Amino acid sequence: MDTDPQAIMATEEKTKEQKREGRYDDTRRAFEELSPEEQARFLLEATASSLMRGIEFVAGAVADEMESAVRKAREKSEEAASDAENEPKEPPADAEASGDEATPEDKSNGGP
Repeated sequence: MDTDPQAIMATEEKTKEQKREGRYDDTRRAFEELSPEEQARFLLEATASSLMRGIEFVAGAVADEMESAVRKAREKSEEAASDAENEPKEPPADAEASGDEATPEDKSNGGP
């Protein structure tokens, strides 16, 4: 008996494939035994079911991507807000350049 894990997995996969092929053949034969009306109904139901599964899959993927985009935007916004809070407060550039900054003495004497 083979105890190699890869060989065991390969054998299991082969067995599963054979079962799928057997079920497919059985289903195919059963389908051929249906009347044309039953075949048409079966095909319509199978198509509708497949479409619904596809739509559900795509909707789930879109929802996941939208959630991810919103989460990333929120993180960037929070990061920007945090950076803005942590920036040192500097006086306006025009007050420094003109030298018109009011000193406490100016304020008491009615200055700027």
